[in-house]
Amino acid sequence: VILLSGLISILASLFAKTSLKDYMPHSEHKKETKGNWGKVFQTIKNSPKLKLCMAANFTQSAERMVLGIFLFSWMVKVASEFGLTRAQATTHGGKVLALSILFAFVGNPVWGVVIDKWGRMPAIIGGLLVEGLAFVWIGIIKNPFELNMWFATILSGLGAGGIAIGART
Repeated sequence: VILLSGLISILASLFAKTSLKDYMPHSEHKKETKGNWGKVFQTIKNSPKLKLCMAANFTQSAERMVLGIFLFSWMVKVASEFGLTRAQATTHGGKVLALSILFAFVGNPVWGVVIDKWGRMPAIIGGLLVEGLAFVWIGIIKNPFELNMWFATILSGLGAGGIAIGART
């Protein structure tokens, strides 16, 4: 399941790179785009690509919960194989997920620079790609308690931060 999520995220980044156009280009002056919400909603309504992007963003927003459920379920299920109790596995899962969420937040200044320099679309595409690669990495990890899991979930958090800040800027 997590491998499929990673592949979907990577494919979404390729789709966004080749098919989407930024209808709200980066503006030096926020007043230029102020008050254009009717135009934004009309553009979304008339564009199947933007509708798909909005649906993907909605789905991505829930991915932290999905990742958490996946990690906790996996860790609790295999805890005894690695000499841990269910409580220890749950604690470990909480730490790993918290680190992912922390890096989604900590990475925001980096993604902000990307947005300021190159625009929203590179941040969204980069975030999708980073998160997709992280999910693929998580999918091939055999031991959820090894150090690789920490690095993969940190990478996942960084990608999620890029998607979130890019979509909301």
